[in-house]
Amino acid sequence: MKYFWKKKTILSFFAAVLIVAIHNSTTSQFNFPDSAISEATKALHNFLAYALGGIAVPFFFFMSGAALFRNYNPDKFRDKMRSRLGKLVVPFLVWNTIGLLVALAYTYTPLRQFVSGREFFEPSVKNLFEGIFLYKYNFHFWFMFDLIIYTLLTPVIYGLIKRKTSGMLFLVGLFVLPLLVKTSPVIKLEFTVFYGLGCYIGKHHLRRIATRSPRRASIICGLMSLVLLAIRMLAVSGFIHLTVIGSQLSLLALLSCIYFAVDLWLPKAADRRCYDQFFPIYVLHPYVVALFVKIFKTIGPNSPAIMLASELLATLFAVIVITKLADIWQRRLPKFYAFAFGGALRSKS
Repeated sequence: MKYFWKKKTILSFFAAVLIVAIHNSTTSQFNFPDSAISEATKALHNFLAYALGGIAVPFFFFMSGAALFRNYNPDKFRDKMRSRLGKLVVPFLVWNTIGLLVALAYTYTPLRQFVSGREFFEPSVKNLFEGIFLYKYNFHFWFMFDLIIYTLLTPVIYGLIKRKTSGMLFLVGLFVLPLLVKTSPVIKLEFTVFYGLGCYIGKHHLRRIATRSPRRASIICGLMSLVLLAIRMLAVSGFIHLTVIGSQLSLLALLSCIYFAVDLWLPKAADRRCYDQFFPIYVLHPYVVALFVKIFKTIGPNSPAIMLASELLATLFAVIVITKLADIWQRRLPKFYAFAFGGALRSKS
């Protein structure tokens, strides 16, 4: 299982970087409609945030389900809940409380003029509740909220997937669910199939994703990844149309191909401290990347070249700053780090 955890950690880091790119607001902050550089920057953002970045959240759901169900049985329910919910609920509440305080700060101070695209705080019990126990002021925490719901449903999911036949029927149901039910007031339905698939594979086929793929298979998956990326980029650019099912299938295929293609490189990859900081990147990135976009827009001149620099460097600088801060916290304030970020990120429970 050592290879599986190494792969999970490294790919989680790169998926977190893609999520930063998704929330890089450069293309909405700058606008140069007649500039070739501006159009190239928008194309770059579409590639990073949608064509490739579209796999980031499905990857996290898939790996979370696989890790939870890799050795799950009903006797382990209490221990699994204590471990998983401890790593989710505590950071969820801690950073939601911090997010609420930040919202108070930029609502009632001169910081308001520097904030865009964020919820402002209006005093009410409802907003306090939604700020702390939901994710009103940390919009990106919908992912953690959904994971908490899925974790609480573990006994139900286990009952549905413990046999291969019923598990396959369960996955088919999850795949068509977004077609039958357009929205849900609780979770985002379009990602349920990725979590369910992770649960199923973790239960029945973990060995297939926990060991290195043959070189030839990895090369084929790499080539297929390029084809799928081209298809998704054409769809994002409006040249072709993908239906809901087509989009889901392209995401699933791209995620699978990249997962196995990286086996060409992964065994040689060095263990770097930054790889362990994927969760702090996820937690802190909206604030940090927005700050760097503001800096690029302020230092000017307001030009397409600055727009391109912001698209590339705001994401890069945000990742560097967060990983360095998290590394310092982990080494010098380990108790704070464990409390704020849910403990050891490489836990095998």
